[in-house]
Amino acid sequence: MKTGLIVGLSVGAVAIAIGIPAGIYLASVLKEPKVDYSGIESDGYAYDMAAGRAKYEACRGDYSSLAPEDAFNISLDLLSGLDHYRTQGIGEAKALFITQEIRSTIVRDGDSYFEESLSASNSSLTPSCAWRMYQTDEGVTQYQGTLNSGSYEAATFDADEGMEFDYDAYRERMGRLISDRTIFVVSKSTVIRDESSFVKDGDGYRLSIVLDPVLSVVNYVKQMVTVSNLPSAPTFNGLSIQMTFDKDLYPVTLTTEESYQADSGMGISATVNGTLTTYFDLEGQFEIPSLNEPETYETR
Repeated sequence: MKTGLIVGLSVGAVAIAIGIPAGIYLASVLKEPKVDYSGIESDGYAYDMAAGRAKYEACRGDYSSLAPEDAFNISLDLLSGLDHYRTQGIGEAKALFITQEIRSTIVRDGDSYFEESLSASNSSLTPSCAWRMYQTDEGVTQYQGTLNSGSYEAATFDADEGMEFDYDAYRERMGRLISDRTIFVVSKSTVIRDESSFVKDGDGYRLSIVLDPVLSVVNYVKQMVTVSNLPSAPTFNGLSIQMTFDKDLYPVTLTTEESYQADSGMGISATVNGTLTTYFDLEGQFEIPSLNEPETYETR
């Protein structure tokens, strides 16, 4: 696999719902600067979910007093309590003359989870990619496939080429399990408070978060390095999340915007910018697709 730069976006993923991120990348001409995340333990900056649940109960139906990090984590915690849901992300990433179309899906069906990440490049310098992951109570199986000709929404996978991981190995490899709430660290330690807000908006709520570009991505960069075979992690310039919720704080949409700086082997600096909007489908009995059963992406 070629090395190069990624656009992870949750375009990677906010994780549980955001296939955000599982491996969307621009690989090749650009060589990323080295950033050492090894000394950062994400647990030290993690959100206190037990405290968040208590705040949710105390709000008694009016959640406008919550802090931005509370709203974000509580909403995805509510999602994780559902036995069935589907999320789909549609986005784009650009660097220099290169553009990649991005598609992402996560499905939960009881104790089974599925994730798909697809990206199609307009340049032969950055190969397109296709990944499918299946999580059960026994571990995670990961497949790397090939996009079908002329499509960036369907791919072909070989059942004999699945890679199997236990939970710990997969989390180390990809930064999180499919069932985890988010790949980003969103807490009072990582939210830039004076640039973030959470407000009531009509019958629901609206959130805007700007995150610390180092502490918030310590798990995310693991996925980026793995999927694009990078020798080291990229340097983020910025990462922000916009989110809408219904009246009960369940997620409706989530848009991730990210930017990071990379240097070419010729010493030319380039910036990668990516955006992924994820839509949450919470009503229905969603089933895990078979390996080569295509997902349908809807324009909304």
